[in-house]
Amino acid sequence: MRCELKSCKIWRLAASVLLCCGIIAASAFSPRDALNYRSPELDPANSKLLAAKTMLSAKSIGIGSLLSADRRDPNNYYALTLHYQQDPVAVIQARQSIAQAKDEYLSLQRSGIHDALRAHADLWNAQARVQAARARLDAAQLAKAEAQRKRDIGAAGDLDVEATSIDLTDAELAMREAAKSLVTAKTNSKNYGLTGDAAQEVLRFALPAATPEDAADYRNLKWNLDVAKERRSAAAREIKPGLGLDLNYVGANYTMSSSMSTRTRTVDVQAGYPSIYNDPSVLLWGQGWQKTLRVELPIDFTAWANARATKAEVALTQAQLVRQKETLVIKLAQSRTTAESAAERMDVACQRLTLADRKARLADARFKSGAISQIALLNEQAAFSDAQANYADAWKNYIEATAAYLELIGGKWEEMP
Repeated sequence: MRCELKSCKIWRLAASVLLCCGIIAASAFSPRDALNYRSPELDPANSKLLAAKTMLSAKSIGIGSLLSADRRDPNNYYALTLHYQQDPVAVIQARQSIAQAKDEYLSLQRSGIHDALRAHADLWNAQARVQAARARLDAAQLAKAEAQRKRDIGAAGDLDVEATSIDLTDAELAMREAAKSLVTAKTNSKNYGLTGDAAQEVLRFALPAATPEDAADYRNLKWNLDVAKERRSAAAREIKPGLGLDLNYVGANYTMSSSMSTRTRTVDVQAGYPSIYNDPSVLLWGQGWQKTLRVELPIDFTAWANARATKAEVALTQAQLVRQKETLVIKLAQSRTTAESAAERMDVACQRLTLADRKARLADARFKSGAISQIALLNEQAAFSDAQANYADAWKNYIEATAAYLELIGGKWEEMP
């Protein structure tokens, strides 16, 4: 989106002078170039996401193994142990880690583009400030020269000349400050691969409709609730009776044992070679299978306390989720309104810029006809540059408001057609 401007000849000449002085670059980059920025943090964030997915696979399988060697005279004894535990809490936490890693990746992507767009707005603003400062400096120099001329013919006094000297000093200081700000803005834009001048152009971004459930804060709290519920279920199993089964096989050359529990949802299997029970004196029932079915009746006051604590944790998280939803309804509405208002203010700034351009062109025509002085013309040119800077400020405010809304809903930067 561009404001329709017809810059006057003198102002184009002033811009050409700035180009020749190296203050403003000849090439220009647009906001679309900023939209294409890719943060160097994205690759590590993607690696973190892949690692989280791998962790989910490991937690879902729930199997671990241990290979051990035990010295038993006269031979070495080797044992392979497999452990399986169904842990829903760990699985949900692994899924939560994936969701958080995705949110982090998208957040880094959004913030990188946000910073690049802001760099465009800052450079555009700095360019306009330099142009305004140059016009005011030229006007101050002419005003001082005019005051000195009038003093020489008795039409002005020393105080008038002194006043214009102070104005000139102030204009020179403003010019130096504007030039420094421009250098800083240029350096910052280069950090995002944006070289040259900032094009005087803005974009409009989509603001997708969203519900509280779309917000990253709500989703993360929802994950916490799922984890709390699974912990409550696990704590409830700890205080309830359960069944256990032990299976052991004793052979002449190897042994195998397994143990299962419904309370802890675990299975352990161990195989050993050679058999450490090949001495008949250690066999109570001889070689073969031995089976034991057991009933587990837990008496653990700590487990009872933990069960009550997990119930309270679920209730608290549910209350927090309800409160979070109520808060997000308000935040979403406010954030969207702020972004829409910023877009409207950008339109107003564009209209003011168009009006300032018309005034500058009129001043140029009047100057050529001798109706106004060059100082008056330069003041109109400075006002035009101020309007450019204000438009850039409105563009930056729109970027900030849009970024806040997208961060709230976890959205992406998308240009409106």
